[in-house]
Amino acid sequence: MRGRSLNRFDWINESRKGIDACDAAAIMGVDKKKNILDIYIEKTRRTKKINIMEDALYWDLKLEELVAREFAFRSGKKVRKGSGQQYDKDYKYMITNIDRTVNGENGILECKVVKNDEAKDFEEDLLNSYLVQAQHSMKVKGADAYYIAALINSERFIYKKIDRDDNFISKIIETEKDFWINHIEKKVKPEINKKQISY
Repeated sequence: MRGRSLNRFDWINESRKGIDACDAAAIMGVDKKKNILDIYIEKTRRTKKINIMEDALYWDLKLEELVAREFAFRSGKKVRKGSGQQYDKDYKYMITNIDRTVNGENGILECKVVKNDEAKDFEEDLLNSYLVQAQHSMKVKGADAYYIAALINSERFIYKKIDRDDNFISKIIETEKDFWINHIEKKVKPEINKKQISY
């Protein structure tokens, strides 16, 4: 479902009002840096608004266009900029922001700029966190395919395809629904169990 057209920085601020793809990975317990309690705190506590000139986000935005162009060149696929903030038609708290859509197929493209210790996450199989992000985004967008393209350490480029998995999506929906209704709306802190500890 289409929503407002936001730039990357407005999107980050708006994403605090729902569950985005990165949040989904932490809620499912497969994020390396955050866990479900971190996401709860982000959603329920007032934090400062992100400014366009702050930290690496500025350069991520600048390099995103380069990654998208390189993907188009190497894959032979045409892409266009995403249509802004997306809301799921069934669950309004499920949101995502699509970097690009892939012309000629019901696919979406995520552009990444990867550095140093994160590089190994793309060398072989993708981390579970990226798989969760992909399925979450495909549910919200109603897409059948998800491409992730990455510029690694400014010297290597790769891209991979992830197909839609409705069984996996069903598990994500139930976990996010429980988190939003029983914790965010009721202001009840979630517990971190063994399946939800970041590693």
